[in-house]
Amino acid sequence: MSDSETQQAELGELIELGGSDRAALARLAHEAALATPGVAGASRGPGASYRTQTGGYVLDGVSVIVAADGSYRVGLCLVAAPTPLHDLAIEIRRRIARDVATAGVDAPGAVDIRFDDLATTSERER
Repeated sequence: MSDSETQQAELGELIELGGSDRAALARLAHEAALATPGVAGASRGPGASYRTQTGGYVLDGVSVIVAADGSYRVGLCLVAAPTPLHDLAIEIRRRIARDVATAGVDAPGAVDIRFDDLATTSERER
């Protein structure tokens, strides 16, 4: 099974378990961000506002809302390794766009990225 087929099967399982397009997009964005070199983790952000809860699971560090135009707006709150943050954000957005297209999910209207903290060397080695 190809990566694309695997992602589509997993999304089908997520929706069957009571997930939604919003939940699928949150999961894809979360996984793409955390798989990006230079991202050390996710953060709930101020007031724990970066959380998505659906189908019995919680994703910290991501929120997805519906914008006024009906498109989805993804918000990520991340912990980064010491690296140029602007370049890291560009790469995260690129990976999300690639994974969303591969999975056949509607692309978000915007992806906002907040870097909440920088990881130290010892934090990245855990």
